[in-house]
Amino acid sequence: MTFEANPCNNRSLWQRKTLPDHHQNIVSLLVDFSRSMDRGKGEATLGGAAAMVELHSRLGINLSVDEFLMN
Repeated sequence: MTFEANPCNNRSLWQRKTLPDHHQNIVSLLVDFSRSMDRGKGEATLGGAAAMVELHSRLGINLSVDEFLMN
């Protein structure tokens, strides 16, 4: 009841007592598949994206891959 009545008490309830010993890494990759990418560039980009996905999965780093497609 005390925490509901006085919102200032909520801050002390959720304080972290120790610093984390690791950082959570998150990487985002945006791949351009619009018309401006000719055939050679698109294949090279796809190969590079596949290599990044493989590397990050082996390292245990979260990776988000999105595509940009505009006609």
